[in-house]
Amino acid sequence: MVVDERLSDLYGMTAPGDGSIPYEAWLERVHPEDAAGAAAAVDALIGGAPNARTEYRVVRPDGQVRYVEGAGTVAAKGASAPPKIVGMSRDVTAQKQAEAERARLVRDLGERVKELHLLHEAARLLRPDRASDEALFQELVDRLPRAWQFAECCEARITFRDVTVATPGFAESPWRQSVTFAGGAGVIDVVYLEERPPSAEGPFLAEERALLESLAEMLVSYIELRGHREGLEELVATRTLELRSAKEQAERANRAKSTFLATMSHEIRTPMNAILGYAQLLGRDRTLDRAQKRKVDVILSSGDHLLTLITDILEMSRIEAGRATVVREPFDLHALLTNVEHMFAGLASAKGLELRFRRAGDLPRVVVADPGRLRQVLINLLGNAMKFTPHGTITVDAGAAEPSDGGQTITIAVADSGPGIVAEDLPRIFGSFEQARLGASAGGAGLGLAIGRELARLMGGDLTATSAVGRGSTFTLTFQAGLTSEALPAAAPRGPAVAIAGGGAPPRILVVDDQMENLKLAAELLGGVGFETRTAGSGEEALAVHDEWRPNLVLMDMRMPGIGGLEAIRRLRASGTSAAIVAFTASGFDDLKDDARAAGADHVLFKPYREAELLDRIAELVGVRYAYDDQVGPRRATLAVPLPRKADALSRALEALPAELASALREAVLQARYARIEQLATEVEPHSASAAEEIRVLLRDFRYDELAAAFGRTGAR
Repeated sequence: MVVDERLSDLYGMTAPGDGSIPYEAWLERVHPEDAAGAAAAVDALIGGAPNARTEYRVVRPDGQVRYVEGAGTVAAKGASAPPKIVGMSRDVTAQKQAEAERARLVRDLGERVKELHLLHEAARLLRPDRASDEALFQELVDRLPRAWQFAECCEARITFRDVTVATPGFAESPWRQSVTFAGGAGVIDVVYLEERPPSAEGPFLAEERALLESLAEMLVSYIELRGHREGLEELVATRTLELRSAKEQAERANRAKSTFLATMSHEIRTPMNAILGYAQLLGRDRTLDRAQKRKVDVILSSGDHLLTLITDILEMSRIEAGRATVVREPFDLHALLTNVEHMFAGLASAKGLELRFRRAGDLPRVVVADPGRLRQVLINLLGNAMKFTPHGTITVDAGAAEPSDGGQTITIAVADSGPGIVAEDLPRIFGSFEQARLGASAGGAGLGLAIGRELARLMGGDLTATSAVGRGSTFTLTFQAGLTSEALPAAAPRGPAVAIAGGGAPPRILVVDDQMENLKLAAELLGGVGFETRTAGSGEEALAVHDEWRPNLVLMDMRMPGIGGLEAIRRLRASGTSAAIVAFTASGFDDLKDDARAAGADHVLFKPYREAELLDRIAELVGVRYAYDDQVGPRRATLAVPLPRKADALSRALEALPAELASALREAVLQARYARIEQLATEVEPHSASAAEEIRVLLRDFRYDELAAAFGRTGAR
């Protein structure tokens, strides 16, 4: 045989220079199991076959086995010489190995499919809503044998705690696979009832053991998950009950708070209505002398302060409950600022402060926003500035950003030259019932800034503060205002209404209230202007008086025993009355406002009411005009009055006091803090007994203005 180099390398043989090797040497390299087949192919060619093909293995000298595909054909054939054969051998070892691996994978895949099918079915069965463990385990053991290699003689059993289920033919066998789960509480047993021959790789395969362990892991996960779910369901149920209980308690507490606030508001506002109402009537009396008018002003000022505290608490409650609202209406922004300036001009003058109001050239005059809320915030900011600024300047700067989308951002900054606020107090001052350290000693409920910020945000802006200790503070209010071309009529200053203008019979007004003081107050106020009035102390009496007298307007208190105000309004409307109805409430909450309007009221007023506010509403509803006392304009309490006797001596004594004591006394006088002045008078006594006594005399008569004037006369501190 003549072979080339590549064939010599395939067989691991070295051919002589002519490349020839003996036939027998070639045949020795063929695997003994394949030698007969290879020789038969050669013999066939010699015997006359035109070609031949065969596969065989070659064992190289190094022991390596190669797979060879051989093909040959007869190239020449003589009469007496042996035929010449040409052949080719191709190394197909890699192909044969790939085919073997494929066969193995196909076999293994068949086994894995059975295993995966079991695990898939088990996963489908392991649902959290299974009726019982016994039913679940029975379905699992029924499926187990089908996944094993020899299903025909395989049986299974599952034991978990006190539950045991098995296939019908299960019996003890020496050929067993077992695995525990759930910390030893459960066992899975798989047995063969017949031993498999060693050639079948039995009785168990390593893959079958892995399958059993995978199933056990699934059961463990199921049992743990079920336990967690049951625990979670119990926890959720418990938490749900706790949350429901907490919610009910919070709602009860909130209702109790609202009820308490409404009740306390009513109980406080009801007598306040009489106090402030009669103080307003006294203020109109021209027979009062200067000292008497001064005392009336103190009553009004103190009453207003108390009413402000009540209103602030109720306002904060509305804000916390998400019930605070703002209105949008056109108003004269410049006039509002001027009005606020006039309110504080007298106090600033009395304290020796310079009050500056500056309006930027781009500040619009007529804007659309909530003038009441804006005034409320500005008054609070100016009041704080006056309270905490002992000397120097308070400046109010108002300006506006460029208009956009029919609106404009208005900015109003209130800056003072007071002591300032330390950095750590700045974040606290906007909290409810929170004050800076200086503010805590100055009185108040600590709600003004919290309310101011919330109202500013309701108006689409904010309220912020900057401060430097020793150099003062600046509070900046921003809000969104709409723009309008509407012109507002100028409001001419006027005094109180003194009579009904024009001729004709005076309108009849029925006043209904269970508080005798409020009945008398309203009757005196309305009668003094010229209205004809009658009164009723209950809802029942009001209905009877109405049917007999047929008034033009009814002033109806909301909270009365028996037939309350709401029910009385409903009955009046049901009877077809044409009278206008104004509802009065002292609750301070808006809920009754909506209820009263729904019942049929034309307007709602909160107690205590202002005389002008009540008369204006009546004028709108019954169509009357008033004659005003233009000579008696609305008075502001002023502290700039001539000093009484002994004033010069008191001024000198005050000037001689230690600076800290004099400053504290002056602040207490300007804030009309009766108890604080009494306390400080005791501290004055060691320095000047006569001055301390004079302070007590003036204090007992509420003559705060004369005390303040004594400080003003000194020009100090």
